[in-house]
Amino acid sequence: MVSKKRSRQFFRLNSRQAGFGLVEVIVSISIMTMVVIALHYLSRSAYYNWENANNKVEAYNFIQEEIENIHNLRDTNSMTAGKKWDDGIVSISETPILGNEKYKKTVEVEELSSPLAGTNVKKKITITIKWQERLGERELTGITYLTDWKPRY
Repeated sequence: MVSKKRSRQFFRLNSRQAGFGLVEVIVSISIMTMVVIALHYLSRSAYYNWENANNKVEAYNFIQEEIENIHNLRDTNSMTAGKKWDDGIVSISETPILGNEKYKKTVEVEELSSPLAGTNVKKKITITIKWQERLGERELTGITYLTDWKPRY
């Protein structure tokens, strides 16, 4: 008889030994929800930053490519008889980049004056790449200077 009484008491829960209360459950769910929301915003921010960095690298590569094309044109002109070194180096208004319509390039050619008469003319080339992102229009600019570097003998 004593053993039956003890077994009943063993399986009976005391009201003071009850499981989690409603307040504890609500607090723990709230904390877990805040953690999930924070992780969501962190991952979204990391993705936007990655996308922005990727676009900047691509725009920088387009600027570098255009600078190399202009240098190549200048070098080819300098080695061709009857051509001035700056033939074909002109400003270009905003045009899409072939193969990638997301980016638009602008090339500005500015002739810089020299204080000495008869010296080489210098040109300032400014290349601007623009593109559209989630937060608005972005742009990256590169500048190079060109001179008639080839000696004339």
